[in-house]
Amino acid sequence: MEDLDFDLIKPGVILGETSHYSEYKCKYNNNYICSFKKFKTKHLPVELAKKIASCINSELKRLKTNINLVQFIGTCFDEFNQLHLVTEFVVGMTLSCFIEKEYDSISWPQKANIIFQLSQGLEFLHVNNFVHRNLHSSAILLDYDDVYCPKISDVSLHEIYDTIDEYNKVTRSREDFFWKAPEITGLSFSSGSKKADIYAFGLIMWEMALGKDVRPQVDKIAQGDLENSIKNVAEEYKAALRSALSISPEKSPKRARINFITSYICG
Repeated sequence: MEDLDFDLIKPGVILGETSHYSEYKCKYNNNYICSFKKFKTKHLPVELAKKIASCINSELKRLKTNINLVQFIGTCFDEFNQLHLVTEFVVGMTLSCFIEKEYDSISWPQKANIIFQLSQGLEFLHVNNFVHRNLHSSAILLDYDDVYCPKISDVSLHEIYDTIDEYNKVTRSREDFFWKAPEITGLSFSSGSKKADIYAFGLIMWEMALGKDVRPQVDKIAQGDLENSIKNVAEEYKAALRSALSISPEKSPKRARINFITSYICG
């Protein structure tokens, strides 16, 4: 599926809302249990919204073969020409919610395995020449039906986010992009690079090691005080974390796997 029939979408409970969309659990064609994002595109020119939807369709149909990505189903427009994006429905919660509410419910090897699987999904994106640009723990869904399998969401949505902000006259600050690498100075969702994705991945690793939101402690990276905040994790994990959060982008690893030790994760 790619271009969907809006009349076949039967909305259910609301899952959440951001400045860019409202998200619902739904049924499609009375058969598929899905999730759909209703983007706040009412101020956008119709042709522009349709052009962006066409780009999303053509990009995301290339990414339907990786278990660590939320699977794309299609797009459609309602009678008000608002764009809707339909994806698989993931039974679980975001990684940020998991860290806040259920962090102690699983063992450290299970947590490390979540990070390893997440690295596989990010590497798949990079190998296929995709840059996520907006990776953070709230953009990761944990699938409880598949033993805490992490799934990266919101791939290729940077353009629609920036366009909605432009037409809704939203001004962003650096606080809105705390997960952006230091070398990324643009205050937009579209600014980014593969190495910047890896920096964001490092922040997620750090959150998983600490068991809490790292935003209040981001200054420790520049101050070189990262080690003191993660004393109780394995040296292999620390080495991977140091590599991902390197302030100098030329020192960042080329792949999201960042020399993670598989035998440690599995054992």
